[in-house]
Amino acid sequence: MKKILFFTTIFILWSATETFTQTGFPSIPYHPLPVLRPGRPASAIEALNEAKLAQLAPTYWMLDSSWYSNWIVSSSSWFLNEKNFLSYNNSGALQDNLYKVYNSGTNHWDNLTQYVYQYGGSGNTVSYTGQTWYTTGGYWVNFMYYHYNDYGEIDTSFYLNFNPTANNFSSGSKSINSYNSSNQQLQSIMQLWDTTFQVWVNSLMMQYTYLTTGQMSEQLTQTWNTSSSDWINSQMTEYSFNSSGFATGYIAYNWNDATSQWVPNMQAIYTNSATGLPMQKLYQQWNSGTSSWDNSSLDTYQYNANNQLLESTDQVWNPSSSGWVNNWMQTNSYFLNGIQDTMYQYYWNPNASDWMASYYSQNDSLGYIIEYYSKSIDWSNYMYISGYRFLYFYNSQYQPTEYQHYDLNISTNNWDLSSHHLYTYDGNGNNTLELDQNYNDTTSSYENEDKVDHFYSFTTGINNTPKLSSVCYYENPLPKGKPIQCPNLQNGKNYLVNLYSIKGQLVYSTLIHTGESLYLPQTLTVGPYFLKVFGDEKMISQGKIILTN
Repeated sequence: MKKILFFTTIFILWSATETFTQTGFPSIPYHPLPVLRPGRPASAIEALNEAKLAQLAPTYWMLDSSWYSNWIVSSSSWFLNEKNFLSYNNSGALQDNLYKVYNSGTNHWDNLTQYVYQYGGSGNTVSYTGQTWYTTGGYWVNFMYYHYNDYGEIDTSFYLNFNPTANNFSSGSKSINSYNSSNQQLQSIMQLWDTTFQVWVNSLMMQYTYLTTGQMSEQLTQTWNTSSSDWINSQMTEYSFNSSGFATGYIAYNWNDATSQWVPNMQAIYTNSATGLPMQKLYQQWNSGTSSWDNSSLDTYQYNANNQLLESTDQVWNPSSSGWVNNWMQTNSYFLNGIQDTMYQYYWNPNASDWMASYYSQNDSLGYIIEYYSKSIDWSNYMYISGYRFLYFYNSQYQPTEYQHYDLNISTNNWDLSSHHLYTYDGNGNNTLELDQNYNDTTSSYENEDKVDHFYSFTTGINNTPKLSSVCYYENPLPKGKPIQCPNLQNGKNYLVNLYSIKGQLVYSTLIHTGESLYLPQTLTVGPYFLKVFGDEKMISQGKIILTN
């Protein structure tokens, strides 16, 4: 049930950045997997999300600890093998997240891993550090570190693999970022860990140039030359825009050491709608033999009346037939309130001249996922070789109560039930138990595998923050367009109001003063939110709001 702690740094050198400003630019498909097993954070990002979510407890109940157990079949009993202890600061933010593992040899609980969080005066995350326990030396070793500037951007981060046998680090990666006064990234230096001298050494540097409009105009990549102790040109991308500020494409170059010149490598040409939505993107490769551009791939986009992406199709160029060949496609559908309903992703099967579904997801009208699946394809014969599917269920408070895991049966092409994960809550809405059970096809029943017991308390050192109703009053559920009145604020002072989604994302922030009516943006989707009020850099009130049409 435990997750293996890992961190992967990927340098994508020739995937030109396309995140510059453009109205309605369709996002690159990305599917965050829900938690499949309870346990330690599986990544630095997940660890940070833990800290953010801990602040959003709608009551004074705070999670004190979680106990992890495995089911022992021979004795039909649970074996407690890991404990997680959490501590908070006076603002309710997660300050320390400590994991201990049971040592059956000594019958003691040994330190394993901990995450330490530091915050600024306004509650912003300043840094968080991952540490592993060095048993021989009896002290903590930093293996992960993230530091944020005043604008919430990461300026320094690193990850190291600790070798306890040799008491050193076997590998690692580090990133050092700098920004201008507009909080635009100017430079990113990437370093690797030298295992011989146990020091950081330069590896890669990326520099960014911007137009006065704030759009990125150039991205320069250089690599470190250890012989000359200098940065050497490697790649460069130049971005172009029209008079309306819409992106029209880019040209990417490689550096030729022999001639000390930039050589074209790839270009993209965008065709936009009158409102700036990309309708077509043509990608071409430079042919040095003919000194001309050859077609490579073509992306086309279709939208609904609300400018939401309905379909995107990727085609590749076939030089033999001088025509475009289908490669990949995504289709989306939406509810009337604008929330995405379904999404399909397909790959083209040239053998059957048809599309093969590789991914599917479906949400309800509030944006909560209720189903998704993924299928892997053997590209030699275009047959499915594996797949998994998850179904999600919620209670009336939109807390998850169960998700079911299915595996693709290649022989029957059906989804076979594999396991499920159950959530139990107490009368205060706190998740007290998570249970993993595997499905036994022979007995047609579930069998215990893992469980996590969660414990909560009023006595974690958290100041009792007044409920939102003691500071502000409002209808709940709150219809869109209806105000939130906060008359019980001190005169002459500004207060920060933050609105968070149920998943812990900051969706709206504003300043108010006593007597002022607060109106939430009409663009917010209906559903539950957490609202927090800050004064004098401390949280003074918080509560749950159900937004309706």
